[in-house]
Parts: sequence; C-alpha cells; structure tokens
Amino acid sequence: MAHSMLQLSAILAALCCAAAAAGAAADAAPPPAEAAAAMLKQVEQMVLDDKDVDAADEHGNTYLMWAAQEGHVEVVDALLQAGAKADSVNKHGQGPLIAAALHGHTGAVRALVEGGANPNLEHKSGGSALTAAAFQGYAGAVQALLDAGANIDRTGAGLSALSLASSQGHANVVAVLIQNKANLELPGLEGRTALHLAAEAGFSATVALLIKGGANVEHVQADGGTALLAVVRKGEKMAAAQLLIGGARPTAVNKLGQTAKSLALDDEMEALLSMDPSQLVMWCAHVPLPPACCPCRC
Repeated sequence: MAHSMLQLSAILAALCCAAAAAGAAADAAPPPAEAAAAMLKQVEQMVLDDKDVDAADEHGNTYLMWAAQEGHVEVVDALLQAGAKADSVNKHGQGPLIAAALHGHTGAVRALVEGGANPNLEHKSGGSALTAAAFQGYAGAVQALLDAGANIDRTGAGLSALSLASSQGHANVVAVLIQNKANLELPGLEGRTALHLAAEAGFSATVALLIKGGANVEHVQADGGTALLAVVRKGEKMAAAQLLIGGARPTAVNKLGQTAKSLALDDEMEALLSMDPSQLVMWCAHVPLPPACCPCRC
C-alpha cells in the first residue's frame, strides 16, 4: 500500500510540476493579442523565406509547441497550414496538444485536432492531453478532446481523467466526464475509484456529484475498506456525511476488522455515523462554507 501511495504521489507531483503556470477554470484567459500578432508575423516571414516551420530549440520545442502553449490559435492554424507536424514532441515527450490542454487553451486544442493531432497521443509518463486538462480543471478543453475522440477511460499513468479531476476537486470537469459516460468504477492504484480519491481529499461537492452520477459508495479498495472508512480515518466530516446520505454503511469492515465507528477521531464524527439521512442533510445545511479566499475543498 505504501508503495502504491508513493506511485500516486509521484503521478500527481509530476502533473503539478508540469502545470505550475496553469490555473483551474473552464478555459484559460485569452492570450495577449499583441503577442499573437508578433508570432504570426514571424511565422509568415518563415514561410516566405522557405524556412523549416518544424525547427526546434535545444529542448525540442517547435514554434507549434509555443503557439499551442500560449493559446495563439491563429498562429497554430498558420503553422499547420504551412505543414508543421501536429504531433511533434519535445525532449520531454510532450507535444503541442498536451501543452494546449495543460494550459486550458480550448481554441488551440480544437485547432490542433482539426489539423490532425492525435487526441490519444501519450506523454512519455503515460498521461495524455485529456488527463492533463482534467487534472488542471479545464472543462472546455476536456469537452473539446472528447468531441475529437479522446479515450475517456484511458489510464496510461495509472489514473483516468475522472480520477485525476476527482482527486483535485474539479467538479466542473467531473460533471463533463459523467455526462460523457466515463466509467465511475474504474479502479486506479490500490483499487481506488474516483469516489475514493475525491472523498479522501475532502472534496464533498465532488463526492456528491459522483454519487448522484451513480458511483458505488460501497466499492471496496485493496485494503478491504470503503470510501467511508477512508474519510472517517482522515476526519473529513462533510465528505463522510455525503457518503452516508448516499447510502454508505457505517458497519462496513475492512481487512483489519475496523469499522467507521472504530476509526472515528472525535465525538462529532461518531454522532454523524449514527444519524439518519434526514438528520445528515440538516447537519450539512448548518455547516459553514469555506471562505472564498481559501482553497476550495468542495
């Protein structure tokens, strides 16, 4: 189990490092028009001078890679029309489509797939454009990739797009993936499903969304425990309440013989485990929401 948790941490850390400059929203902010115009002019001059539009820097990054990463759709179109390779990859194994998806540039994603980019091309780590966009919370890019034929349940790096979005609490992306029939029960490391990952991280709104979408609250992971046992162990009360409302059994037992009640860290959690659904709904209604300035755990 410890080895698998290290694997999960490594996958998430790699994605975090790759996405350090990107935010989480439906789409990224549009790029400055001046920068796009300057780059377009440079590309047009390259074409006039009959220069190689796939010329790369010392890291293997081409003009198409930079245009995709910055979201310059007109430049992406111009390069593709000039013959640039849509699926070229740099020395880190990353291509233009993953770069566009990672930074939430939906327009660039659409331009690339329309220009022949493979929506299922994997990064050398096993991730894809879809998993990158899902991890970052870019619902627009996720939908564009699904429209282009991206495999919704592909798990090249051990985690599906749904599991990654759920692990980060990106309810907007989770909603898109559920609507597009993602497999809610696809197990990842240690048998954890998207519901397990969202619950363990305390993202209660994502937990509720997954349950509403049909996720199995009684799915058993490798240690014999359910999502409820995991959240009780971590003291995540709101997530625990959502699971209980969704039908999770507080009497479920893991391989060590532990139940939710035996793992409860305080009296309030013990009380929650004894409430009926109507009492749990009332309890949730009286729990204050986190301040808008705080990282959203929902």
